[in-house]
Amino acid sequence: MTDVTILRLPEVLIKSGSKRSTLWQHIKAGLFVPPIKLGGRSSGFIKHEVDAIIAAHAVGMDDKEVKDLVIKLVEKRKESASKLLQELVA
Repeated sequence: MTDVTILRLPEVLIKSGSKRSTLWQHIKAGLFVPPIKLGGRSSGFIKHEVDAIIAAHAVGMDDKEVKDLVIKLVEKRKESASKLLQELVA
C-alpha cells in the first residue's frame, strides 16, 4: 500500500509561495492540482502532486506543459485510488 500525505491549504500556500486567491485562480485555470474532499467542509492536497507542480515551475515548464501535467496527475490520482480500492475489497 502506498502512503499518501495530505497537505492542508496553509501548508500548500507556504510551499507554493502563493496567496490564497492566486492559488484558486491557478486551480480554476488548470495550472495547479485541485484539492481532494476529505469530508464535510474539509479538503486537502496530495503532497507529491503539489511537489510535482512546484518542480515543473522550477525547470521552466510553460503554462501549456503545466496544464498537461495537472491533467496527468489527476488521471493518475484516479487510477491509483481505483487500484487501491480494488486491492482492499479483494
